[in-house]
Amino acid sequence: MITSKTIFVHNLPKDVSNEELGDIFSDIGPVKRCYVVTDKESGQSKGVGYVTFAFDADADNALKRTVKIRDNVLKLKFTSSKAEKSKVIPINKEKRKAKRKENKLLKQQMKRKVIVRNLSFKATEDSLKEWISKYGTIKDVTIPKNEKGRMRGFAFVTFDKFTTAYKTIKEMNAKQFLDRIVAIDFALPKEKYLASISNDSQVAEEDKQLSLEELEEHKEIESDEEALPDEETESIASKETNNSDDSEGENNETDEKESKAPKLKKKSNDVNEGRTVFIKNVSFETTTESLEEILSKIGPLEYCVITEDPLTGHSKGTAFAKFKRKEDAETCIQKSNSEDESDMFFIDGRQLNLCLAVSKDNVEKAKALKNTKIRDKRNLYLAREGLIYPNSPAAEGVSQADLSKRITLEQRKRKLLQNVLYFVSPTRLCIHNLPPEINDAKLRQIFKQAVNDKKAVITEAKVMRNYLKSEGKFGTSKGFGFVGFKEHKHALKALRRINNNPETFSAHKRPIVEFAIENKAILNKKLKRSKSSAEQTTLIDEVIDTDDDFPFMGVKSRPLKEHEKVQLPKMNRKMYEVRKDLRQRGKTLKAEQRAEKKEVIKRKFKKEKSLNRKESKQLKKAETINEMDDFEVQFLKKRKANNLESNLSSERKRTKKIKWYQSEKA
Repeated sequence: MITSKTIFVHNLPKDVSNEELGDIFSDIGPVKRCYVVTDKESGQSKGVGYVTFAFDADADNALKRTVKIRDNVLKLKFTSSKAEKSKVIPINKEKRKAKRKENKLLKQQMKRKVIVRNLSFKATEDSLKEWISKYGTIKDVTIPKNEKGRMRGFAFVTFDKFTTAYKTIKEMNAKQFLDRIVAIDFALPKEKYLASISNDSQVAEEDKQLSLEELEEHKEIESDEEALPDEETESIASKETNNSDDSEGENNETDEKESKAPKLKKKSNDVNEGRTVFIKNVSFETTTESLEEILSKIGPLEYCVITEDPLTGHSKGTAFAKFKRKEDAETCIQKSNSEDESDMFFIDGRQLNLCLAVSKDNVEKAKALKNTKIRDKRNLYLAREGLIYPNSPAAEGVSQADLSKRITLEQRKRKLLQNVLYFVSPTRLCIHNLPPEINDAKLRQIFKQAVNDKKAVITEAKVMRNYLKSEGKFGTSKGFGFVGFKEHKHALKALRRINNNPETFSAHKRPIVEFAIENKAILNKKLKRSKSSAEQTTLIDEVIDTDDDFPFMGVKSRPLKEHEKVQLPKMNRKMYEVRKDLRQRGKTLKAEQRAEKKEVIKRKFKKEKSLNRKESKQLKKAETINEMDDFEVQFLKKRKANNLESNLSSERKRTKKIKWYQSEKA
């Protein structure tokens, strides 16, 4: 909400940014927020902006200083017109202000007040309060009585807030209370009720049992707005205001004062006169009088209306003003777009946006054109191309077997196209009733001769055959095939010349040619494997026709007209969020699965590495043991050999000694 901490800045350079504006004023004090006002269509700065300080004192200091951005001296003032409020206000302004305040309080009270009709004479204020206080707090309950002290059959109930009153009406209306069905609705002031009587005689007859004394005593009566259908009668509630939408700029002008804007029974066409101005960004606190005061400086007005919500009575933030002269309306819009003179349209802390009002029909047409997204991405209109009806001229001479086959193929085609994954290929043809002797080369030649155009390029000519598993090769023809062209016009020409032509094969077995039905999912897989751009044509940029016209060719397809086209439904926001959430969950799940897979591979690799390390250690140990064993064997062998030699030498010596002793003894 705009307070005295917020200042309005004029004379900003066109290229200044929000950050630059904030940096300039942050030298004075802490800035809470700031922004430069830009044009919605062009996106360019309007040369004005708002700066909200954290403290009131800083805002006061900013107004006392001279602030410059580049060569521009900025003009500053409070958005809440603090300085103007401090001045002496004339007595008539004070009276108007007090009256506005009183009216505002009365309006707020009326939004919380309901009337209960068809009330039982046994009802008391306490019993009614206990019954109706189901959905919220009740401030007051009044049951009016006449001079003799008898109840008048209705009561007024005031709630603590509007939402409680609205919910009570919605839930408790037409419910039974003390053996009587009561009617509950919002109460209206006397002035509005009298206006509704003058506009709707039917409502007047329903309510004529209510005396003027009741109106004088309570100054209010119920609104039959919700009870009556919109088609039968105009709304009784709040007819001083315009029910136009903010973005549309309709011109169903009415006003609070009948002298300024009398109610029109017929729809006004003054929008076409170019004298009506549509005003946006109107503050909720702005009144019709203050708006008239500003606009009347430019030229005399016929009327000025602030649009209100018919249910709540709140301002919609828009208004309509009709000048007496067309030149004044043009001048008003010109000044609002001018840098120097746009200050006069600053009211109650808001810069008004003005433009010429547009008629309701034009707005609805523009909106319908904007929202309608008509597309035929599946080329469905081509599915009828070449269709032969049984009793049509093209069916003359066609055998019953061929007609039955065509009907079967058409039924199958329609069933397939019920699935959104299937679409009609604009360049690929499907041919049935092929004789057994026709092969790929002959099929290509037939279609090339039919087109008779050097520029025609046939990308595919294929006869479908049965596959013999036992022999591992293709056998006899299945009786149908496919022919693909690079361009749609050549495919269309070939279809119209060959389909149902008795001279192509035979009069009793004519070719059945139609645009092929493709599966989008399968085609996408093929396109990923194929680099050929010729296969990627799935949508026709423009409708192509040929001059061919043969008695046997069948139905000529045509694009759907505007009234035949189907508008694509907008995706529900909730459904979009659910799908988005599911996609995000899928991505998260895949990421988790990838991370888990990496972790498993890492653990497996680590385990294998440790096993390899252990095995290598064992191998080393074994090799070491083997080496030691070899060394020990060699050592023992060597030691044994040495021992043998020493034993032999000692034996020899002993033998010698024995021999010497024996010789000596002898």
